Amino acid sequence: MFSEKKDKAADPAAAAELGLDNVGGIFVVMAGGGAVACVLACCEFTWKARKLAAEEGDSFMEELMKELRFIARCSENEKPVRKAKSPETDSSTFYSSSNNYDYSKK
Repeated sequence: MFSEKKDKAADPAAAAELGLDNVGGIFVVMAGGGAVACVLACCEFTWKARKLAAEEGDSFMEELMKELRFIARCSENEKPVRKAKSPETDSSTFYSSSNNYDYSKK
């Protein structure tokens, strides 16, 4: 009985064999990792849409639809830069547009 175990351990081909149960675990781990990655991607997508909506003053649904339209188009590689909404000018924060500094002369 002891000699049979010793012979199996010495055989390198016997140690390299994997059964279906051992290989099946790899696919369970891969499927679980893919599912966690999808959940995290959805959470990040909604977090970013919520953040952009708060920054730009739009509703969450409007911003979410903008992002989904960009994804569905699949024709652009880069998102266009959004222009900041111009704040209403207040007399206390009004600055002159004149250039007091002339950087052209050295």
